[in-house]
Amino acid sequence: MQNIDFSKRHIGPDENDIKEMLSVIGLSSIDELIYKAVPDNILLKKELD
Repeated sequence: MQNIDFSKRHIGPDENDIKEMLSVIGLSSIDELIYKAVPDNILLKKELD
């Protein structure tokens, strides 16, 4: 039981958590959050190789 508690705290949010967090801040996706949070002059505009 203790192991399950540890993993839930350290693996990160699940899909439902992400949807709820995005809803609270009024965004529709993680990508939208990134584009709003990362300054344009350092945002990579293409996929990595």
